[in-house]
Amino acid sequence: MRLMTGTNRTITSKTPFEHRRRAVTAAFAVVALVAATCAPSRWGVETIAGWCFFSTAVVMTAVGALGRLWAGIFIAGRKSTHLVTCGPYSLCRNPLYFFSAVAAVGVSFSTSTFSFPLALCAIFALYYPALIAIEERRLHARHGKAFEEYRRSTPAFWPRLSNYQEPVTYEFPPRVMRKNIVDAVCFWLLLGAGHILAEFHSEGLLPAIWKVW
Repeated sequence: MRLMTGTNRTITSKTPFEHRRRAVTAAFAVVALVAATCAPSRWGVETIAGWCFFSTAVVMTAVGALGRLWAGIFIAGRKSTHLVTCGPYSLCRNPLYFFSAVAAVGVSFSTSTFSFPLALCAIFALYYPALIAIEERRLHARHGKAFEEYRRSTPAFWPRLSNYQEPVTYEFPPRVMRKNIVDAVCFWLLLGAGHILAEFHSEGLLPAIWKVW
């Protein structure tokens, strides 16, 4: 089990850029909801393409939500004091962001379009690399050479399966499991909402201002 205590205990407060993360996420969610309400899929729902979209949505949302739960357990209560490099953190340095992206893109596929997943990928590509860079500067300040070694051996975002290591046992607060379960349920609720909107469009129950691919 590679779990290292940082030698540098300097705690750097979060930047305004980091504090805006939730606001950016909420803003995108609202815009996506409005767009999905007014923009039906050109592919349809009760078609082979529609079923492929929905199947992709279910699989990706499941992988992402369970992966977030897994990564959240390993980092719980240790983020500010330890450099966690086992479990999902042995695959990549930012598994929470990776699995969040997988789950979010999965949810967006429930609209039976390519447009919403592509828009979401663009948001991640524009915003999250800078956020990761800020957080990793903080980790370097706290953990010094230990983080440098970790950074050299472990990818930042895309998992490397050959790196995987896990401890025999691992302790985490029960409240973390509850919070992570709530997060996972939220992704499933969003997936359901996206699919319901797509079904409503197919039945002509919602306005169709424009159709999207």
